[in-house]
Amino acid sequence: MFYYFFGGGRPPEVNFSYAPTVVSYPLAFTYSFAYATVSALAAWESGKLREYRIWYLAPTRSQYLVAARSLLAPIGLAWLMLSLPVTVALIETQTLPTVASLGPLFMAMVLSVAHAVIGFVVGSRIPALISVPIMATGTWVFVAFSAASPPFWLRHVSGQISSHLMFGEAIPSRVLLPPLIFAGGIALGVALIWSRNFHWIVRAGMAITVSIAGVSTSILLTDDWGHTPPLLTAQAPMKCAGSTPKVCLPEAMSQYLPKVRAEVKSTLGALNKAGVKSHPALVTDRVEDGRYQRRSTQNEWKVSFTQALLVNGNIRYRLGFEAISFDCEKPDVAISRSVRLWGASILGEADAERRRVAVENTPFDGQDEVEETVRDVLRMRQSQQSSWYYRNLAKACGG
Repeated sequence: MFYYFFGGGRPPEVNFSYAPTVVSYPLAFTYSFAYATVSALAAWESGKLREYRIWYLAPTRSQYLVAARSLLAPIGLAWLMLSLPVTVALIETQTLPTVASLGPLFMAMVLSVAHAVIGFVVGSRIPALISVPIMATGTWVFVAFSAASPPFWLRHVSGQISSHLMFGEAIPSRVLLPPLIFAGGIALGVALIWSRNFHWIVRAGMAITVSIAGVSTSILLTDDWGHTPPLLTAQAPMKCAGSTPKVCLPEAMSQYLPKVRAEVKSTLGALNKAGVKSHPALVTDRVEDGRYQRRSTQNEWKVSFTQALLVNGNIRYRLGFEAISFDCEKPDVAISRSVRLWGASILGEADAERRRVAVENTPFDGQDEVEETVRDVLRMRQSQQSSWYYRNLAKACGG
C-alpha cells in the first residue's frame, strides 16, 4: 500500500473510470513484492516442517495435504497484497471491475501459488536461514528487474505486466499465458523432485523434462514481442449519436456529445462548401486507440476529441486537420504546409495551424513563402481554390 499512496501506484486523475487502466497502476508495483513474499514464507514454512520432523511424526498423513495446509497462509497473504491495492483503486475511482481488467490480477494470484510451491521445495532442502533470504531477494530481483533487462522475452514471462494501460487498451489472454507456463513448468518440476511417488531417477527425468518444456514454450511464445506486449485496443465503452456521420465519444465524456456533433456538422459543411469533399460515415475519438494510434480513413475519421475537451482545445481545427489526408508518410514540407494552412484558413483556424508549425521539429525556413502562397490562393475564386487544393494534395506526394 505504500507504493499505492507514495510510489506512483495510484491511477491517474483522468482515468474515465476505465477498469483496465485503474487496475494496471497498483498491480504494476505489487507483482514482485507479492511473489517474493509468498516464495520466502513458503520456504520458511517448509523449513519449520523439516525442523520439527513433521514428516516423520505423521508418516500416514498425506504429504500433499500437509504441504497445502502450510501454504495457505503465505498464499493468502500474497493474494491480499495483490487484491487490496486494486480494491482501493476501484473504490477510490468509483470504477466497476470487468473481466478484462481482472485478468492480470487472476494471473498474479495463480503465479503466487506457483512461487509458493517453488519456495516450499527449496525450503525443504536448504535451511531456512539460507533459503528464505535467497527466495525473497532472488524472486524479487528476477521479477522487478526483468522490465529493464534484455532480452524482451524475460519481462513477458516474469509475471509482471509493467505497462500502465491507457484508455481503450486491455491485456489479451495470450499475454497472460506465457508467465503461467513458465512458472508453472518450474513449479511442477520441483514438485516432482519433492514427491515420493516414483524412483528418484524417474522423478528427476520428469522434472527436467517438464521444466524445460515450460520454459522453452513460454520463450517461443514471447520471443518476437517487443518492449510492450501485444495489447487489445478500442475496448472502452463508447456512446454515439447521429448518422452520416455518426459521432462517438467515450461514455465518460458523453455529456459533450451534442456539442461535438454540432461542431462536426458545422465543420464538414464549411469544408464541403470550400470544395474539400468530406463525407465520413463515422467520426470517433482517437483516445480509444491507446498508444497504437490508427490513421483516419476516408470513411472513418479519428479525432482527438477528449484531448481537446480536457484542455479547452480547438475541435474545429482538429477536424480540418483530419480532413486533409496525404497519400504518403512524408509529403513535401512546403506544399503540405501550404495545403494545411489553406484548409485551416477556410475554417477560420489559421492561427491554430501557425501555432502547430511553430513547435514542429521539421527543419524548414520557407514559412514566409507558404504564407504568401496561401494569401494568393485565398484571393482566387472558390472553384480555383478547390482545384489548387486537389492538385497540391497529389503534388505533395510526388503526384
